[in-house]
Amino acid sequence: MSDHEKLEQIGQMVEDYSHLKGELNHANELLNKSSAEYQLAGITFQSLRVLDGKLICPPLPQTGNQQKVLGHLLSSAELVQLLMERERITHDLRSAAERLRGVAPHLL
Repeated sequence: MSDHEKLEQIGQMVEDYSHLKGELNHANELLNKSSAEYQLAGITFQSLRVLDGKLICPPLPQTGNQQKVLGHLLSSAELVQLLMERERITHDLRSAAERLRGVAPHLL
């Protein structure tokens, strides 16, 4: 393999790794938002109400004493799907990191 081909291969591996890292960050962000809203919903469950088809949390110190629309709650099926996706991405990211370390250990 020529130096140019090797550099191209490394570039593609870095791009793949970066893409997987972004996917993992996105999945974790969705899980964190959902977790925070589940906590709010748990605190105020008896006071939750619906306004214009949206679940509303009453004003609390945690929400700056303003009502909050709970738009990031996930159903059980959505949560299972997101957790499985995060597991798959984590596995793929580890594999990509191992391959990248094999050809360019200084990059990770």
